Amino acid sequence: MIKEALMSFIAATAATSTYQHRIAIARDIGMNIAFNTLGNAMLEGSPKVFYGLSPDSLIAQANGTSSSYATARSTTHKVPLRNLEPDTQYYYQSCLDVDGTCKPSPTYSFRTTVSPGDNRELKFAALGDMGVMGPLGLSTDAPKSVEDFARLDEGERSTMKALIDNQHKYLFIYQNGDFAHADDVGRIMSGYLNSILDVSLFQQMSETYELILETFFNQTSQFSKETPYMAGVGNHEQLLTKGNTYTDPETNHTIMVDNIPQGQRKFTFFKDKFYMNDIKNGVPPPGTSRDPEQEDLGEPNEQLEWLEG
Repeated sequence: MIKEALMSFIAATAATSTYQHRIAIARDIGMNIAFNTLGNAMLEGSPKVFYGLSPDSLIAQANGTSSSYATARSTTHKVPLRNLEPDTQYYYQSCLDVDGTCKPSPTYSFRTTVSPGDNRELKFAALGDMGVMGPLGLSTDAPKSVEDFARLDEGERSTMKALIDNQHKYLFIYQNGDFAHADDVGRIMSGYLNSILDVSLFQQMSETYELILETFFNQTSQFSKETPYMAGVGNHEQLLTKGNTYTDPETNHTIMVDNIPQGQRKFTFFKDKFYMNDIKNGVPPPGTSRDPEQEDLGEPNEQLEWLEG
């Protein structure tokens, strides 16, 4: 009885411990704070962030909302902070308040943006197509079947490592889509999936997809907990597969796109994990058909020239 009670307490504590913090610049000199707790059972709790100008005086408090989806390994909590002072260092802790008990995270910090119209130079990092490091992704010991470009040679540093090392040099980090490449699990690449008796290929794909995402957000949280991580959407966020069909070697059944769980298509994880600025109706959602003749696309290379300038 005592052992069962202890295990229940440990499980409950793990389910309310916050991790995978991701912050993003928001309107009204604000910061959006997203974080996760283990499991997708959607505990009856209130996500909170305590913050202030000193790590020893987190006197302000903000509340948020929670979300998850059926195949997720964790629950996402999103808390908005608004009307902060510009260009100011803040400190914060997160927690999930369940029945009056709120276990705080370690104390992290962030710096707000400058006021609109401030012409001081700023530095940010921009990238796209960043996957995970280690056994589920890029590593120095890549499988032989992986192309040469997906291997780090000795002495080389990954983009992930560079961002972690240099995070405090940037006002924000912007990734223009294609997070984790979890959908590549559908390609049955060596090192991802094994033929396990009594476990279908489809189940392996679905579970490994979520494991890759979990690994990715564990890695990116090493910088996103203190440096705003601004997210665009890419094609890799659309589906677990790329529209192909697969034959399960155990059952000889064909796996179609329609068999993929709802949580692993239609940009579900992107919308769940990230807490980007409220753009109201300014940008159509992913997948919306648009008439290119009705859009102001600008001059060729206009954005590139602006960045270079």
